[in-house]
Amino acid sequence: MSRLYSIYLQYTDKHLSEGVLHLDALENRISPGNKAIRIIIDNFLSENQTINKDDYIIFGGDNTAHEFSGWDRGIELLEEQYQLEKEDVILFANDSYFRNYDPELTNNFSESHLHIARRKKALIGVLDTFPEPMIIDGKERKCWVRSNCFLMSFELVKLINGIQYVRPIGELFSGVVDPFFMPNGNLPEKYQAYLNIWLFREESPLLAWRHHWYKSAPLSIENIDMMRLKAYCIISEHALSWRVSDRGGRLINILPEPRLGFRTRITLFMKRITKKIISTLKF
Repeated sequence: MSRLYSIYLQYTDKHLSEGVLHLDALENRISPGNKAIRIIIDNFLSENQTINKDDYIIFGGDNTAHEFSGWDRGIELLEEQYQLEKEDVILFANDSYFRNYDPELTNNFSESHLHIARRKKALIGVLDTFPEPMIIDGKERKCWVRSNCFLMSFELVKLINGIQYVRPIGELFSGVVDPFFMPNGNLPEKYQAYLNIWLFREESPLLAWRHHWYKSAPLSIENIDMMRLKAYCIISEHALSWRVSDRGGRLINILPEPRLGFRTRITLFMKRITKKIISTLKF
């Protein structure tokens, strides 16, 4: 019989009490009546540290790539302490999902998602979309699952070889202000424009989009180390979904799809039919 495991990731225990309350409710919605096996990771602590706080054992994490290296540290500890089966499911949640986002969003998790994660190769959470589709690694990328709270099977975790992006940060970013991106980093120009707009408030003819991170600022010598790591973590978040998709997995949105009007449905239907006809004519 499969079980639900959870990895709660924090940076200092400032929000531990509140986070545990949210996590208790979340685990119960996903696996009602069954107590989840939980690991608490603190990326403020070094890997060899373990402390006791409010009846919890807190393990030192790995803040090299923020939550992504922390998640992999949690998986490592789960495998050391428990005999996980491939159909077991892991809930990943950090201490920002109930503070920086509306915690009501995660109320859309349910027991059905536990079964979907267990039976299918699925990454489940809140889906975000790019302003325009991106062609990355030769494939069209439209969306990704937020990495602050998500669900997936242990089998899928092993299939994609962990959570953190496999490419070293030095392959993607130069470490200097100009050029910020490595010329041979193989990140498409439109995707670079997306990151430049989001992080540095730049404008680009490649992307008509004007949304910015709340800590966005022009790139400088003073903030380059922080921005470099932030950019790497953004790519890690996106790449988590890409890696799942590339291995035949599905991205499942816990939020209900908006209802479309009749005219919109007809327009979308006609676009799909036209695309199929054009595709047929090419052959």
